[in-house]
Amino acid sequence: MSDLRKLAQDIGAAPLGDLIASVGRGVAEAQAALDAGSLEQSLALYENGDDLTRIMRETGYRPTFYAIPETEGELTLSLTVTGNSAPQPTPSAAPLAPLGTKMLSRRVAAKPRIYAAPVDAGYRNSYGFTGTVGAKIKFRIVAVPAPSGAEAARVVPDFTGMTSAQATILAESFDLVLEGIDEANADAKVATQNPTPGAVVREDSAIVVTTG
Repeated sequence: MSDLRKLAQDIGAAPLGDLIASVGRGVAEAQAALDAGSLEQSLALYENGDDLTRIMRETGYRPTFYAIPETEGELTLSLTVTGNSAPQPTPSAAPLAPLGTKMLSRRVAAKPRIYAAPVDAGYRNSYGFTGTVGAKIKFRIVAVPAPSGAEAARVVPDFTGMTSAQATILAESFDLVLEGIDEANADAKVATQNPTPGAVVREDSAIVVTTG
């Protein structure tokens, strides 16, 4: 095996397209993390019952959503050209060459292959490569409107143990509708509810309760 081919294997060279694809996957994962963070904040408005969250909810606060509209990547790469050659016999004009005659041969070069690989410290130490190593990614994060329906998400609170009056007030603050509440007895306590606490529903959804 030639030294060039061994070099390509030692540095784990990958096609240039794979390197570009890995950058794309990184951008997609970053965008997903931004979306998940904004959605968690939206749900927290209708999940936490502390006074600060209640004030934020009543004043119309909405978490900001972000997007990555543009990304630039710059990689420092080492390009390695590999190739090998193999002796090929030159056909003789005569059907059979006389015994003891040496066959003329020529070396036919194989098609070169180009590999792209990041230049790292191991590569420099093993092969004496000197150069500037660098990787640069430029990106912008901008605020965008919330996705359609995101502001309508609600986390169902726990109504069990509350009186009918308390449960009604809490449901109204979450833009939910209670069904099965005992309006004639404001002190009757909620025994069960459906959907269960923590479920994610849309605003104006009905929560069926029983009192006892």
